[in-house]
Amino acid sequence: MIPSTPSQPHQHHHRHKKVNPNAWKSPKAKAKFVTSQTWRLAMTVIAPIFFLLIFMWHPPKKQELAPHALYVICLMATYWISECIPLAITSLLPVILLPLFGISASEDVCSVYFNNTIIFLFGGCVVALSFEYSNLHTRIAFFVMKYMGAEASILLFGMMMTCMVLSCWMNNTSTTAMMVPIVYVIMEQYKKKMLPKEDAETLAEMYGNPNAPAMVDSKTIAASEPSGAKGLSEEAAGNVDVEGDFAEIEAPKKKVSFSEMKEADEMEKSRTGPKDQTGLSRTGSQSTLGTTATEYWEDYIAEKEAYLKHLEVMFMVGVAFASNVGGTGVITGTGTNLIATNQLRTSKGEVADGKVPVNDQIGCTKTENQLWDLDFVRWIMLNIIPMIINVLLTWAFLAIYFQGFPRKIAVFWKTKVLKRRVSPLEWKHAQEKQEVSDSIKNAIGASYAQLGKTTLHEWLVLGLFGILVSLWIFRSPLFARGPSVPFVNTGSIPGDVLALVHPACTKKGAARKLESSWGWSRFFGDWCDEGFIHDSCLTLLVCILIFTLPKDPVYYKNILKGGLGAGIDDPIMPFSFVAEHMPWGPFFMLGGGFGISKAITDSKLNTVIIEAMSSSQALKDMEFKWLLLVLLFGVAILTSLASNTATAAIISPVLIQLAQVKGLPPLFILLPPIVSASYAFCLPISTPPNAIVYDKAKMKQTDMLVPGLFVTVITNTILYFWTLTGMYWMLGVADYKHECDLPPMSGKARAEIVMGSVSRCANVLANTI
Repeated sequence: MIPSTPSQPHQHHHRHKKVNPNAWKSPKAKAKFVTSQTWRLAMTVIAPIFFLLIFMWHPPKKQELAPHALYVICLMATYWISECIPLAITSLLPVILLPLFGISASEDVCSVYFNNTIIFLFGGCVVALSFEYSNLHTRIAFFVMKYMGAEASILLFGMMMTCMVLSCWMNNTSTTAMMVPIVYVIMEQYKKKMLPKEDAETLAEMYGNPNAPAMVDSKTIAASEPSGAKGLSEEAAGNVDVEGDFAEIEAPKKKVSFSEMKEADEMEKSRTGPKDQTGLSRTGSQSTLGTTATEYWEDYIAEKEAYLKHLEVMFMVGVAFASNVGGTGVITGTGTNLIATNQLRTSKGEVADGKVPVNDQIGCTKTENQLWDLDFVRWIMLNIIPMIINVLLTWAFLAIYFQGFPRKIAVFWKTKVLKRRVSPLEWKHAQEKQEVSDSIKNAIGASYAQLGKTTLHEWLVLGLFGILVSLWIFRSPLFARGPSVPFVNTGSIPGDVLALVHPACTKKGAARKLESSWGWSRFFGDWCDEGFIHDSCLTLLVCILIFTLPKDPVYYKNILKGGLGAGIDDPIMPFSFVAEHMPWGPFFMLGGGFGISKAITDSKLNTVIIEAMSSSQALKDMEFKWLLLVLLFGVAILTSLASNTATAAIISPVLIQLAQVKGLPPLFILLPPIVSASYAFCLPISTPPNAIVYDKAKMKQTDMLVPGLFVTVITNTILYFWTLTGMYWMLGVADYKHECDLPPMSGKARAEIVMGSVSRCANVLANTI
């Protein structure tokens, strides 16, 4: 469970203004109040009425249901963007509207809400929850940070690297929620060192705040002592030459308690008389103090609290951003990835139903997997490099944005390049930071030690996770190899039939079998096609083991006495924990996206989109590098208005049609915008990790918006250049021929080819006779 957010200091009291009790009585104020309270209901009612205008469009008869599908899409997009009703509830609209409009049967629509991709996501979430239930994720996080160092920028690096790795395999929301308590542990150490409680009772008497700091350095008290009292020595007060670092500077070591400051403050008041708000004594003489000790103390507290708040925002923002980017590295990382795979899978069937190329002279040199299938390994190959680069650049930017350049670099620049001097106060701050770093390092080590030795429960979770990843990788390890991969018969189409379409394919017929002979799925090839086994099957297999294997070693010690049978009641993770903690919302969101895709297909709206794109000369003439720039920029704007999952669900069907119009590989068009949808850093609404840290850290909008804008530009720039270089080469875009786009055939297309083969054979026999 995530601990409640520690009470935050009241820093924004100046933002709370007194409200005139009669102000709401004015018509304008009353209208504003009513609007703020009822706009959601108004949007829910007005939107479906407004979009009835779509039915004024009358397409050709074969596409007569296209307006109905467009109505459903526009209504869902409006509800998703405005969030006038919950996102998950909006995602269920296709179940109601598609059958009512005659677009799809209810049974067919409901099936997309629990299809192969949804099962895959469910299994991934179960595995991720097993990390949480066994507390293995906390051990991993503390282990990484224990050896990373304790400076703020290094701690940020450790947190972001941990989030990146965990988000590859776990749900982004779970990863972020797991890291938030760890951030609190670190922030508590910062507060203990920077806001000590030595004089809490005296402080409570004056300010009623026993948690505020009670220590300042000798330079502070010197300014508030009465005239004649000794201040800092001239040497300590002046500037000191520094040779390379702070090592030769001796910091002032005297510290003064708050009670001494209070006494000095009272002596100052008795000497100069009470002061008014201008800082002058009421006798008319100027106070020798710029501010009293009490006033300075308030400034001191505010400065320290502001710095700690600044630090907390940095850690929280870094955690959220790393989770978002890390989710793009592996196909299980986030829901938008699964939207892309499902869209490719469904579109593959559409193209197979009647778009089979029949030219045997085109010289196809591609395997159909490279064009349409997006499996576990291929996703990693295409996305792991930009993920790592983006996380590193994001960390560097956030560290400089929140903390400035590293201390050693800053000192070298100041002393060696600018030839300036470093004051004792600067040394004091540097020494204080070092003390805080040591304290945090000790706290992290202590927290890790409290976890004790790694238990059998944790080893079982880690072992099953390793088995699952191995099964994913070595199931059928055929991934992108560049432009020289030959087209290969998968075995699902008879060689003599396929020869009518591509005679060269039968010559390479054994290529796939030889290349995949070291994949474990070949052992099932005698009674089923390799394509029947999907990653979701393997994920559910591991889930069953998680729900059945005992977690306590005592059951394994008594295995001969029926220990395993008794241990079923105490498994690695009980299903009750899954039912309570499973994030069910993303399942409905994905189902809603698949429902939109089905509406576009069944209503023939996709044909309308293709025709509209084909008729656009500007779109045809646009170079891909500019088209990609427009797509990434458009996705960045959409994710500022709606969640990244909703954005991916809306745009993915259109991107598939765009690939056919431009004659480019579907992966090449679909993947960059889908990945860019996860690069949503500006607003809390964009992704669940953003929303979590925004709420927990009590941020202002600008705390996330300003760094988020810069990080959005950085990550999309890296993705842009990676698409034009690495992805371009891996998918062999230079040698791609749209006519060679031959996915596995449907039964209808295969029957047509078989009948054609029989007819030709009959003609040959007739001529021979």
